[in-house]
Amino acid sequence: MANVYSVNYGRTPAIHHRATGRIFVAKQGDVMTQADLWFDHFSEKSPDFNEGSQVILPPGIPPDVKQSPSHITLQGGIPDDQHAIDVINGTDFSFAIVGIFLYEDFDGNHYRTDFCKMHLAVGTEAWCPRHNEIH
Repeated sequence: MANVYSVNYGRTPAIHHRATGRIFVAKQGDVMTQADLWFDHFSEKSPDFNEGSQVILPPGIPPDVKQSPSHITLQGGIPDDQHAIDVINGTDFSFAIVGIFLYEDFDGNHYRTDFCKMHLAVGTEAWCPRHNEIH
């Protein structure tokens, strides 16, 4: 599982803020290939966006990102087998956390932010080479 918190770096509130995402694991194939396919087939009409609340995200960066009024919890296909978990934890790029934030400003302009981060064996993360942009 991964909690992904939303922060508004803009100057105006983000309204109708919605989010969705996935965790892709290398045992299911190359994580970037899985991420590419997910982003390529994404639709704003996805049922993922029809559930849950749509929040207003005020501008500003909280001292602790966990104080953000909006976050999503993603789940992935991490196995229950301890050996498989150890291999995944000890391997670079063994899983990726991807997602999309959709929101509008008060003028009705629509925005989409894509993100993709991959696991590193040292216990940190790295930005993926693609899918980190605002549309």
